[in-house]
Amino acid sequence: MWPLAPSGAIGHYNGDIMALIELSARQVGNHPIVLNTKSKVSVTYGKKTEINPIEALVYLGDIRFKITFVEKDKAKLQTCNERQLEWLRTEFKVKGSAKKILNKMFPTVSLKKKLMPVIKNKAEPTKKSSKTTKENSKEREG
Repeated sequence: MWPLAPSGAIGHYNGDIMALIELSARQVGNHPIVLNTKSKVSVTYGKKTEINPIEALVYLGDIRFKITFVEKDKAKLQTCNERQLEWLRTEFKVKGSAKKILNKMFPTVSLKKKLMPVIKNKAEPTKKSSKTTKENSKEREG
């Protein structure tokens, strides 16, 4: 049996950075599919299995599989050759360099976006006056 990966996924974790792959739908009899890659991992429905992110690229666009790339895969994906980059461009609908593709895959959250929920939760609602601006200015004058 393969050891559990830090993410809780089942796979052949050996310290490498790994993407996660699983079957997108239950197969008849729920039989696993053995991938025809260097790692030869078995993929079943409902269990995320670790796979080398470069090997996972072979299965992009295959409707039988759901692939999840994690932030740590970014370094490994920067080593893609041109053919692999083309697969990523097609999958993520991005034209351009590897950097553009990776920015689409792993968008950075700006500090403003991180702080907005905190600011909204801390802000107290203001009380609205039923008086119009003209009425307020008359009160100040008189």
